[in-house]
Amino acid sequence: MLVGSIMHLPPELHDEILLHLDRQDIASYRLVCRNFAIAGTAPLFSRLHFRTSVESLHRLSQFSKLKSGRHVKHLLWNTTGSEFEARAFLEGFRMREMKYILGRASPSLPTRTVTLPEPCPPSPPYSSSEIEEDGKVELQLSCSLGVFLLTTIFSGFPNLKSLYILTSRTSPSAFTQDGWATRSLTSAPDPWPSEWKVTHGCPRCCGLCQAIQSNGRYEMQVAALAAYSAGCPLTQLRVEHLKFLDSNSGAVVQGYETALGNVEELDLVFGMRTRSVVHIQQIFKATPKLKVLKLWLNSASWWADTDHTAPLPNLKDIFPSPEAFPALRQLELHQLDVAEDFLEAFLLSHARTLMVLKLHRMRLNAGGLWVSLLKRLHGRLRALEEVWLDGEFEDGVSYIDGTGWDMDSSLGRIWEAQLLGREEGVKDG
Repeated sequence: MLVGSIMHLPPELHDEILLHLDRQDIASYRLVCRNFAIAGTAPLFSRLHFRTSVESLHRLSQFSKLKSGRHVKHLLWNTTGSEFEARAFLEGFRMREMKYILGRASPSLPTRTVTLPEPCPPSPPYSSSEIEEDGKVELQLSCSLGVFLLTTIFSGFPNLKSLYILTSRTSPSAFTQDGWATRSLTSAPDPWPSEWKVTHGCPRCCGLCQAIQSNGRYEMQVAALAAYSAGCPLTQLRVEHLKFLDSNSGAVVQGYETALGNVEELDLVFGMRTRSVVHIQQIFKATPKLKVLKLWLNSASWWADTDHTAPLPNLKDIFPSPEAFPALRQLELHQLDVAEDFLEAFLLSHARTLMVLKLHRMRLNAGGLWVSLLKRLHGRLRALEEVWLDGEFEDGVSYIDGTGWDMDSSLGRIWEAQLLGREEGVKDG
């Protein structure tokens, strides 16, 4: 009887549900009553993931044509283990591949193949012009096949609000609470030229060895522009292991910053030291509405090096100004250099809005003292409700030898109470 009642659901809904269930759950699904299945549609399809492959994009496109597409709010673009570099892959589509993915011929479908020149030119190969009419900014994106393709797909997700770019060299454990764990795979010397693998993939393992290392720039910019042009600008963005390798590699599609104007929650893990922080600053200049900011330096990029005294990216060079992000409520910083006066000015400028502060293995510039800084901030961050400190915040303690305190030590409790303005913490200090 239950099986008969659940069959009242549309057949395409059954197909999509079964595609997202594990094998051991498929049999159990057939025992679910019709009312439960209908009520569970929204949470079941609120999160979808896709990969850099023709089949995955085809499935995502097919799903965007269903009524269930209105329930999609979060998308995960997983490039881990991909056979192809996303930029060369999407921008090199031919007509037959575009028709297969979209499932129909579109009147605005490009009629030519866009190929990337080799080597890449010093200037961005694509551009998007902004035309202002009646106070509205319109982006012209027809010169990028990737943006066009994703815009067509995202138009079927009217309630899309968040995007998670999971790039190569990022562990699948990011799905759990330990989202920052990474892995590095070592193997025998690879005899295949990297240029050949960009086009044909890795012949040894079909990409499972992570032969194609994505830096996340193309995925972030193109997906953000696609969501913006589809009428569902992103409010949440998370990118892991974002890398800007040189001063000429900031923008893959010029004007992508416009698509970040509505982002309120930004979770960014970048894998670099001091190079090209100007491109990170451009992202922050484009996101003035931030309420939640999590900025991490990938731990592998620190411990893989041998010189632990080398400078880290400085917060002063990354943030536009101490007064940036006037609506900021939650700030989480990991493994960055910062000037004492800049950190103090930034925290005080957000004293009325900042509710959560988490600092992990932060390092003051030469001459800075955590003791004096935290004492000056005592009781002045009036909106602060939660503080989390982890690392060597005791001046004069080595950053590497592990003798500093962690968040569970008595000194850590004192400084956290100091920031919260509790008198018992000050007396204990």
